[in-house]
Amino acid sequence: PKTPKPHLSKLNNIFNKMNEFHPNLFIGDLMAASHKSYLKSVGITHIINLASSDGVINHFQGSFLYLKLNCYDSESQNIEPIVERCLSFIS
Repeated sequence: PKTPKPHLSKLNNIFNKMNEFHPNLFIGDLMAASHKSYLKSVGITHIINLASSDGVINHFQGSFLYLKLNCYDSESQNIEPIVERCLSFIS
């Protein structure tokens, strides 16, 4: 039998800042992205790393498929090409 997903809100109390905003699509912070067992427990297979610097590493190369893009929290950041690459990666 398939193991059910743990209740996400209970895990969020532990790791904070990871939300399922669409079925099987999550958004989360560095804390959530750095806990392999947590990611596996909710069924994560692909991770988009949208940090503003190269200093934020992909923690588990080989365990998840990663897309690393630099994205700055700025009104001048053109996000259209970033969104297009993200959509291509998750589809």
